[in-house]
Amino acid sequence: MGIKQRLTGDGDREKLIGPLWSVRKREVLNEIDKELARRDSWQGKKYREEEHGL
Repeated sequence: MGIKQRLTGDGDREKLIGPLWSVRKREVLNEIDKELARRDSWQGKKYREEEHGL
């Protein structure tokens, strides 16, 4: 999912000031996936091609 990739990254741990949860990237992304599934949601769920001329 595109949008969640903006929430965490792969920075140098030795230079990290914060947030500390960002060093657990895979765990954070998995939790986001679980929450989206729980909500039956995903990026672009309300997007309609016909409204955008496609």
